[in-house]
Amino acid sequence: MTNDWPVLSIVTFLPLAGCFFIMLTRGEDEAVGRSCRHLALWTTIPTLIVSLFIWVNFDRSRSGFQMLEEASWISNIGIKYQLGIDGISMFLVICAALLTPICIFATWKSIKSRVREHMIVLLVLETTLIGSFCALDVFLFACFVIAASIPLHLMVGMWNKNSRHHAFFNFGINIFLMFIPLLGAVLFIYESKNTTDLIILNNANFSRNNQIWLFIAFFIPFMTIMTLFPFHKRILSQQGDGEIGTLIMLTCISTKIGVYGFLRFSIPLFPVATNLFAPYMLVFAIVIALYAVIILMIYKNFKSFVLLILIFQMGLITIGVFSLSEHGIRGGVFAMLSHSFIGAGLIICIKIFSDRLKAEPGHLMNGIPTFLIIHVFILLAVIGVPGTASFIANLSIILGVIEHSFLTLITVFALFMLLLACLLCVYKRVLFGKILNHNTINMRDLSLRDLGVLSPLIGLILLMGIYPMPFLNVMSTSVSSITNDLKMLPIN
Repeated sequence: MTNDWPVLSIVTFLPLAGCFFIMLTRGEDEAVGRSCRHLALWTTIPTLIVSLFIWVNFDRSRSGFQMLEEASWISNIGIKYQLGIDGISMFLVICAALLTPICIFATWKSIKSRVREHMIVLLVLETTLIGSFCALDVFLFACFVIAASIPLHLMVGMWNKNSRHHAFFNFGINIFLMFIPLLGAVLFIYESKNTTDLIILNNANFSRNNQIWLFIAFFIPFMTIMTLFPFHKRILSQQGDGEIGTLIMLTCISTKIGVYGFLRFSIPLFPVATNLFAPYMLVFAIVIALYAVIILMIYKNFKSFVLLILIFQMGLITIGVFSLSEHGIRGGVFAMLSHSFIGAGLIICIKIFSDRLKAEPGHLMNGIPTFLIIHVFILLAVIGVPGTASFIANLSIILGVIEHSFLTLITVFALFMLLLACLLCVYKRVLFGKILNHNTINMRDLSLRDLGVLSPLIGLILLMGIYPMPFLNVMSTSVSSITNDLKMLPIN
């Protein structure tokens, strides 16, 4: 059924309307910067409201795609502009719509140069991310994904001085690794089935060999987007002067496109190849998580510590997805959401602290009780204590891993224990260790703006941990549809 009101197009392209008004601003640099911030904020808030409207009107009892929009795009070859959402993509749309205004609030004072350009790039990135989650045409999806890499690398190169010389090099490499395999796969699909419509392709059959090669072709760009090994250095390169908005968009939102791509395209379209590669993907994800934990033991830089945790969590999400069980995939999707909110909160806390001290922390127990409470709470959320979102995600992933094999379960449990040990060691030094910077004693506590930025993240982490059913119920039908369509052979 096609939606009469183009709500998905509105939520996708509304940020571009804000870009238009921002480009019209004139005046002194300070006044222009202030106006651009307000215009960007008052563009993203309606976008968030529209995304919540989508949630309210989403039919939880139905599987398949809803709120469909379709229009002829490249009519000569049958490529359509086609949008739609299900119980998985809807949450990712809301996540992108929520974290973008949080990024604007978080960078309200820290971005002092090229404010107009920064807000335009941020809004363009929001459009491309939401479009990636809504696209139901393989070619349209590829266009949104490749387009998203442009503003993302501009953010890295223009506002992170230590990473500037790497930004365009990484951009070239990533474009090559994304564009060539992804475009090649799309062209092959079109030549084979004479369509790039995902709904039609879900009912099409590819030969075993074609599935294998297409799975590999999609795997390369998705791995690049997820910043898994060996592309994790794109994240670690931000450890020094990484700007808050860049870090959040890079690690907490854009990486989800890769996981979503596996769930939306690779697994449903290539079930034979998925079953064949699933054990190798599990081993790969475990190695990634183990690598992150080992590096955590070596790195002494507190900012690197945060980014490595995020890499670990991406490995954990991959484990859940490629367990190919309903519990595991649902846990992976839930972990994507919890990872976004917890990761954003952790990044904001660390950046607030490091920007004020300009040095490594030590003995945070003095004089900043609000910051300490919030920081410890987010730490507990990272660990996955009961009552937090990550607990539900980790529990569901473990249930999915149990269905796969006992050995995998033991490995994942060992990874959790190693991560816990690393967290305790690092935070023992941070919270109770020797004072490394005497400015810590005089450091001011969180401001009202800081609390305003962190409060919705903390609220969502608690809500998803205490009352997860509204989230799990919505995604359950879509996850069940994926696992049922796999027609899986025994994995063990």
